[in-house]
Amino acid sequence: MAPTAKLYTGLPSSLPEIARWQTVLSDVELKIQGFDLGKLFGQLRTSISPPDEINGFVEKTGSTVRAGVNCPNRKLKNDALMNTPFETGELSGEASVALAIAANIVWAQAAEAEAAFARIPREVFVAWALTWWDYRQIRARKALGEQASEEDKKRWAQARRLVEGLIGQAENYPEIWRLRADIIDAASDSMASEQEKVIAREDRVRYARAVAAATGALAPPELSVTAQPGLAIWARSATKRVDEPFSVSMTATAIVVDSSGKRKVLLPDYAIFERAGDGETEFAMSPAGPVVARASKKDIIYNETPGTPEKGGVVLAMLEQNTKANNTLAGAGPLKKVAPIPSPGATIKLFSPGHIEKRGQIVRSGIIQKVEEPFVVTDGRVTEPGDGGAPVLDANGDLIAMGYMGTEKESRLLSVNWVFERASLKLLSSD
Repeated sequence: MAPTAKLYTGLPSSLPEIARWQTVLSDVELKIQGFDLGKLFGQLRTSISPPDEINGFVEKTGSTVRAGVNCPNRKLKNDALMNTPFETGELSGEASVALAIAANIVWAQAAEAEAAFARIPREVFVAWALTWWDYRQIRARKALGEQASEEDKKRWAQARRLVEGLIGQAENYPEIWRLRADIIDAASDSMASEQEKVIAREDRVRYARAVAAATGALAPPELSVTAQPGLAIWARSATKRVDEPFSVSMTATAIVVDSSGKRKVLLPDYAIFERAGDGETEFAMSPAGPVVARASKKDIIYNETPGTPEKGGVVLAMLEQNTKANNTLAGAGPLKKVAPIPSPGATIKLFSPGHIEKRGQIVRSGIIQKVEEPFVVTDGRVTEPGDGGAPVLDANGDLIAMGYMGTEKESRLLSVNWVFERASLKLLSSD
């Protein structure tokens, strides 16, 4: 993997999220020879600020459309000048062309705002947006159990072609490997060959190794691994191939010892996604392994406080014998005590690992708005994706809760005091 490989998780904060500008684009007067793009952009209204006028051309042949546009010159943040016309290439339908033009505008605005974004090739960003959008549409239909339509097959073929054109950039942008694997896996049986399914498995391994290398989390299996609170922990089904990467991440809350002296890692109940029969879920401290803990649905403990709006639950995953463990939380020292939920108005701190962004541990502060046992509800959101299980401390530095779920307006943090009492747990003091 290239030493300069980057893992991008979003656009600059000054721009709306991609999910917004795909469906909403602000009004713009388009003057393109022989073709009115007003209808196209009616599907793409967003809050970005496009130029007042775009000149160019659109060609339509059968079901394929190609467009070229000239936008006003922009001086990018890396001092380059964007003054070249943009062509979409042959795409399947007007909606794809409209999205490509919108993505081009978004790229220009982002590159004008941030130097790091300006280094991403415009064609790479636009192709990624198109591919991701087609994949999302296909997965949405598949999730509903619908049979692939002819339109779905066209979308899949376009997404497959576009991502193949991007694969040469995967060394620099490893997310491309995961996207290609996702696209192949989203295909119906008649659309993806066995050879392509092998490519998908290999792409997931490449992506997992790239993430681990970028975050410094890659540890060869022969080296000892330490499980700690506040670190990302990755999950996979134990029934998969042994070389399958860990694909789902959350955060370890604490290392506990049960009444029989067995060491376990405390996680939210949804860490267990293998719930058929006695199927196990395996956990690792990096997406490339090795396994540090295992659990199944029998290891889930649900809260049963009368009158609670939601039960809430935790899982106690058994640590492997060769796994080292401690309860030292970066930035807070060792966890020494578990305490009940404080009253509304109290300040709490959530310790996030930052996940695939190489930023080290992140501490987010919040104020308790209300308490709905067994949940702490914060005034504003303090959790981010992947913070499920993130340890939450009170003003005294005592463990009170774990990250559980969040919305734009609040986060719900699950109290852990109840499970320590019910299951006779103790915090691991040393290992």
